[in-house]
Amino acid sequence: MSKFVTEVTDSSFEQDVLRSTRPVLVNYWADWCVECRVMSQIVNALAEEYADSVTVANLNVDESPGAAGSNCIRMIPTLILFNAGKELERIEGVTSKGHLSRTIDKHKASKVAASNNKSPYKILNVSEGASREEITIAYKQMAKLYHPDKVASLAPEFQQLAEMRMKEINGAYLELLDG
Repeated sequence: MSKFVTEVTDSSFEQDVLRSTRPVLVNYWADWCVECRVMSQIVNALAEEYADSVTVANLNVDESPGAAGSNCIRMIPTLILFNAGKELERIEGVTSKGHLSRTIDKHKASKVAASNNKSPYKILNVSEGASREEITIAYKQMAKLYHPDKVASLAPEFQQLAEMRMKEINGAYLELLDG
């Protein structure tokens, strides 16, 4: 067992997973499951890699049938990524470390924006009370960074992150202009 992986049970599930302030990747497994042993190596590696931003937890379905049942676990291994008590993504069966990393990264970007509750001023990096001209200049500078021509050369998962960031920037700009 990795020191980076949290053990979750029926009694700790709500506190450790549903009320967590960080995204939580839960690995539903059992001792007798051969595929689960394969996934445990990948899960342990991910736990160490994402230790600063995502909690990785194991839940033994034989010892904690309540949490497994309430999340409709039909097979093991199953991995579910939770954020703010909600299921974001579910992966059933054996998968690669790369696939899991991309899944976490995709949702981590949206989690960062949501958890920071960034004001539109912070998103555009302007001081509160900035003039329309200052806001527009900041917006144009940030839009250049995420221009589709620049983003097109990135790997697909980074293109998706850049698109999400640009949506956040556009939303902040529109909110400030309307306000």
